[in-house]
Amino acid sequence: MSSSRPYPSRLVHVDVARQRFGSLVDRLAPALWRGDPAGDAAVRALRRDGWGTFDAALRGEVASEPVRALLDGVSDGLEVEERPRLARAGRVFFRTGPIGGMVLGARSLVAGYCSPAGNKPLVQTGALQRDGDRRLAETGRFVAEVHREGGLEPGAKGWQLCLRVRLMHAQVRLLLMERGDWDEAAWGHPLNQHDLVATSLLFSVVWLDGVRRFGFAIDAEEQEDHLHLWRRASRVLGVEQDLLPRNVPHGRAMFEVIRTTQEPPDDDARALVRALLTPKGARVAPEGMPEGLCRALTEPEMADSLELPRNRWRHAPWVMRAFVGPMEGVRARRPSLERRLVKRGQAYWERVIALGMGGRQAVFAPARRLDGPPTAR
Repeated sequence: MSSSRPYPSRLVHVDVARQRFGSLVDRLAPALWRGDPAGDAAVRALRRDGWGTFDAALRGEVASEPVRALLDGVSDGLEVEERPRLARAGRVFFRTGPIGGMVLGARSLVAGYCSPAGNKPLVQTGALQRDGDRRLAETGRFVAEVHREGGLEPGAKGWQLCLRVRLMHAQVRLLLMERGDWDEAAWGHPLNQHDLVATSLLFSVVWLDGVRRFGFAIDAEEQEDHLHLWRRASRVLGVEQDLLPRNVPHGRAMFEVIRTTQEPPDDDARALVRALLTPKGARVAPEGMPEGLCRALTEPEMADSLELPRNRWRHAPWVMRAFVGPMEGVRARRPSLERRLVKRGQAYWERVIALGMGGRQAVFAPARRLDGPPTAR
């Protein structure tokens, strides 16, 4: 163990994980105690000066020292060689279209909800249960803007949304600590670095592995480009740079460490996944489809813990490979097809976001209070 402080009790099977992954376990585990000091300091200043002063700071107006420090810390420009890599990563994301959206919801988000300790901040906000369509649409807007070409240039929309999400996280972190019932010995620091890097992996390597199950041909260079996009986004989101994965195999190993050392899904995980898979409003899917897809895209033991049905939709990825595979073969030979697929994928995300928002704007406003019940262990 790299620290004299005991790890939070949420960490299980540590010896098994050490046997499989060696020192990577003790590199990740201490991050359970670390938060985002720069993000927290900025939120304290914004509470005092008014949340609107952040918009003024983005416009280059005078800002308090903590807010200016936050912006300065992530305003380094992209390297010339990064731009084509990020553009390729965005094309990978958009060309997967609706299937990429299914994977994001039924695999990436579900895997995050399955962490019994990591899901507690979301449960405490009550956001998914209160207005799930809006929250998921805002997630869609965030992900789409991050993947848009130029989206992570300092000042661009994706870059700004990374900062807004970072402030949302910091506000929830402070609210949880101020309420006084957060079980730090059990769960670690709220919205800690360990859980932030886990979220980054959900959007990168976990998503990549999910779309490949449908037959998308994403070569090794494209996978590394996509991971690089999320490394860059994660820095703006407040994830410690030294904690981010070096490459795709390293990222997969990190996620396996996290999965191996977390407890099985709890009642909160099951409630969050039900809220995700049983939407209200405009997001309508054939009966049983979300649950079946989720089982197909989730590890079997996790799917069992979530009590997901074994219906016919669990075969969808393997059926769809018969269509996706040949299309990918043609796409690799015809750049014009890739351009059309990317354009259609962008239009798909705009449609989905608009339907989920129901005519409202995605505001990414920090929570003013915690609507969830007091934490319990």
